Amino acid sequence: MELLEHYGFLLDQNPNDKVFIPLPLGADIIMSSGKWSVDSLYIDHNGRASFALLCALRLWATPANQRRGVGRYVFSGSQLSPQNEIAAMQWIASKCKTMLQSLPSRVEDDLQLLEAIEFDDAHVLWSLAEEAGKDLPSAVATELNDFLCSNSVQHQHGGDNSRSDGKKVYEDAKRSRDKWKLAVQWRLGYKRVLVDCISFCSQTIQTLSAPNVLSQQ
Repeated sequence: MELLEHYGFLLDQNPNDKVFIPLPLGADIIMSSGKWSVDSLYIDHNGRASFALLCALRLWATPANQRRGVGRYVFSGSQLSPQNEIAAMQWIASKCKTMLQSLPSRVEDDLQLLEAIEFDDAHVLWSLAEEAGKDLPSAVATELNDFLCSNSVQHQHGGDNSRSDGKKVYEDAKRSRDKWKLAVQWRLGYKRVLVDCISFCSQTIQTLSAPNVLSQQ
């Protein structure tokens, strides 16, 4: 987040964006045999598993007594069989789903939150925060409310003067709002990588599950 605050923006398609994926239990032996580092096991910005992650999972999905014989094919980046590739893709998709479910907000929540952050009027934000239980998910309303309270943006009722005062207070908190927006944009990008990976894995599984593909083994 320090770099985000320094530069003040995010790239929609940053080739350096990645989501690190821990290997399943029992895969530490595979890690040492392949000499891969933990930071080489990730999903890239396009939702594709890294070379090292795919290699490790292909070996992991292979019976232990067969791994030595197929090692050279795995390390060259080759698929071992449709069934092996399906097993690897199923594990990756399941892991990504678990990671998404463990997060406090959804993609839809972050999109609504970003839309709300664009408003410069504190009274509009308070109105949105009060929509919990109506149109906005509670996670979005809670985060809006926490931001407004932590930045001393008061909820004032009255005529034009109170509305103007509320807007001025909110403008004083603009830097905090911009940092908040960057944080939401970053976590939204993180979620989208996982969503894209699940989609890619599902498509790959569907393709490899076709009878004509399975019969070629």
